Amino acid sequence: MWSSNVEQLKTLNTSDMEVAQLVKLKHAGIGDDACVTLITGAHQRQHPFTSADSAVNLVRAGYAESVILEIAKTDQLETIGGDAVMLRLVGLSDSAVDFILHRRLKGQPTMSSAEIGRLKNTGLTEKQILERINQGMTDAQADRKRHCARPRAITRTRDSFERTAAGPASLSHRIFNSAIRHLLYARLKCLANFACAAGKLPPRRPI
Repeated sequence: MWSSNVEQLKTLNTSDMEVAQLVKLKHAGIGDDACVTLITGAHQRQHPFTSADSAVNLVRAGYAESVILEIAKTDQLETIGGDAVMLRLVGLSDSAVDFILHRRLKGQPTMSSAEIGRLKNTGLTEKQILERINQGMTDAQADRKRHCARPRAITRTRDSFERTAAGPASLSHRIFNSAIRHLLYARLKCLANFACAAGKLPPRRPI
């Protein structure tokens, strides 16, 4: 760390606990200026800096220092950090992640990363999910909508299964009936020939 940055930290009366936090930040590759900014921001809000783990997780999830500082500026590293990491794991594009993150920083209604992940698993596209978020849909609203759609989906699946199952069953029934008819016809023909040979029936006239 540059001597100028060290002097800045001294003027902030950085505690031993905060020094340990700085070590974590440096090991994660966060720059000197960003470290000083994080400590300064916490002190301006009248509390020590204790969010090194959240900042490190954001770095490992691929967030730039500028985004981490933007979250820290609103004093929400602890509250938003974990969910921001999950947004990356869900598999959204960078532009979608930025859109959702900025809505949260502004305090606008936004679904959690867990709910977004569930919507993705139902087959919704990223565009469809963002449209719902832009409309202000909350977790509770998304959950109700998903549960309302589930009975219809189950009914469609059951109907489709029954039609699929009925097809082979109907075909098997027709094949069985046809086989029975052929066997009965062959048996009757055999009995008729035997009766004619025994003289019990007149011989068949040629047509």
